[in-house]
Amino acid sequence: MCKISLWVTCSTFVFSCLAFLPLAWSSKVISKKPSKVTVGLEPKMKIPALGQSAVYGLSLSGDGQLLAAVYGDEIVLWGLPNAKIIHRFPGQAPFSRSMFLPGNGLLALCRSQGSSLELYKIGVWEQPYRVTDFNLGEDVGWENMAVSADNQRIALSNRNRFKPGTRPESWVSVYAVDTSKELSELARMAGYGIRGMSLTSDGRLLAVATWWDGEHSLRIWDVEARRSVRDFQYSLIDRWLSGPLAHETAFSPDGKLLASAHWDYVIRLWNAETGGREIKRFSFSNTMHRVAFSSDGKLIAGLGYGDFVLIDVKEQKIIHHWTGRFGSHPGLAFSADGKSIALTKIESYPERFLTTKGTYADRDVFKEYIYVYDVEELQQPRCQALRYQAFR
Repeated sequence: MCKISLWVTCSTFVFSCLAFLPLAWSSKVISKKPSKVTVGLEPKMKIPALGQSAVYGLSLSGDGQLLAAVYGDEIVLWGLPNAKIIHRFPGQAPFSRSMFLPGNGLLALCRSQGSSLELYKIGVWEQPYRVTDFNLGEDVGWENMAVSADNQRIALSNRNRFKPGTRPESWVSVYAVDTSKELSELARMAGYGIRGMSLTSDGRLLAVATWWDGEHSLRIWDVEARRSVRDFQYSLIDRWLSGPLAHETAFSPDGKLLASAHWDYVIRLWNAETGGREIKRFSFSNTMHRVAFSSDGKLIAGLGYGDFVLIDVKEQKIIHHWTGRFGSHPGLAFSADGKSIALTKIESYPERFLTTKGTYADRDVFKEYIYVYDVEELQQPRCQALRYQAFR
């Protein structure tokens, strides 16, 4: 009887070990990193950090050869063939903005505390020179900029300077590029209200995301008629629980779809022709700040504090999703030819420093870089297998 019990005990132990062998082997294989982890996600260009300066916005030229980056106190123009600084524009922190007009090689630049919008002629091998100024008024600050794909119209969200005892007014002004004159004024309201906005390719329609007194809205305005033509509706749950503040909006090239990046960790996709409720939402783990369509309208790129995502527009599904640290004010931009995409990325480095007690200690130093990727490369299947390792 004892021999039988001993045999049963030994058999149970052996079979238990055999049962755990596949699990142990698979864990070992999964935890083993590939020999070339970052092959699929190596950027074609890595622009170095400028000290401890954060990046507040990015814009790529039409051919992807130039990049304008908004830092804390200046706007820097980079030449991408060799990642060299071409020119520095003095800015006024932290709300200076810049956007390329790809079709005519112009760079639109505005300063948060200035009174003019400046257009510069840009070339890879020549110094920028100012083409024209748009007079915005002497007592006006501004927050956002949108440019139509045909390079004919520029929209700016403006606001009066804050004065004690008053609530500043916010509004959107649309200007003609060729004449430097204001075409229309839209969405005037009291309070700090205008966030994300975008123009259709022909500049006839403008999407404006607003907020004030706890209310959030997303509307499309007819620029020439100066009136709201479509209203997008958030669900009651979104309004009560999260407050769906839209940080940025983007029209598809054909103007039929509208994408918006929101404070409540969501990218929403809307029917721009009918308005109403969202047709699709994509949820993430952090606030989403940037959203952009590719020039062919096949892809949507989204960027937040900790998420970088590519969405297939036709299938309305996420094709790639990478996590990491992308900055407190993450920047994202497609080139007009659709071949390149630029985004911000934070990297940390160990540093030893001398404490007040005369001893040495280690700390992490964070710097914000700009990565420029090939869009076709990001869509390769091998990128999905490397997504978790590449952005750690």
